Amino acid sequence: KMASTALSTIVMVLMFSMACGAFLGCPTDHEITAEETAKQLELEEYFVGHTHLPFFKPIDDFVDNTAGLLGLQSNQFRYILGMFAMFPLALLHRLLPNNPTLKHLYTLSCGLFASLYCFGTNTVVPLGSAVLVFVLLKVSFGSDTDEKYVKKKWIPVAYFSLLLAILSGIHIHRMFIDYGGYTLDISGPQMIITIKLCQVVWNVYDFRNKSEKYRHRNANALDVKDLNLLSFLAYIFFFPGYLAGPAFE
Repeated sequence: KMASTALSTIVMVLMFSMACGAFLGCPTDHEITAEETAKQLELEEYFVGHTHLPFFKPIDDFVDNTAGLLGLQSNQFRYILGMFAMFPLALLHRLLPNNPTLKHLYTLSCGLFASLYCFGTNTVVPLGSAVLVFVLLKVSFGSDTDEKYVKKKWIPVAYFSLLLAILSGIHIHRMFIDYGGYTLDISGPQMIITIKLCQVVWNVYDFRNKSEKYRHRNANALDVKDLNLLSFLAYIFFFPGYLAGPAFE
């Protein structure tokens, strides 16, 4: 029943997205005009959102100039640089003292910087999603919560539906303002984060509902009391997998 509910939710969202696309119409002329170029630059600024982050201007100038020389779009070149930057940052992580708090802070800082660098102020979407789920987990699976309540299987499905609605909203918004476009936006990392957040919800649910039937799930079960905001956000914004995945428990 739980699986069928989740599947029905996915099907309804897909059908709604397809209907929106049908009404919007699909562009057939692929010739890149001056107007199209100007539109893409406008959308790139909208999706990157660095207007309110002046400290990124030197980096943006370098990216724009280098991308122009290479014949690439600035957003694509920025994303490629971000991916390659993960390797030296990961090496520096290995050199840090064996202090969990320090490593969590480093991981979160690098992840947030990568997000701000590639997507600017649109980082508020994944950050807001993560904080929202953290607060709801503390409330819905806290020690004072009724045991009968936490055993209800619809709770993880409700979280999944909420996260899918946020992700769908991003995609549908993109269809309305840039249907058929190719400008990089926050939807990529948001898809990865949606998977991660759903996994955390199920891990917390499994801790309060351990079952012999699903013993393989007990290894990753998580007590919500052990969950603190720093380690949680460091997991969500784990920088080597933030831009392109993979998601992991």
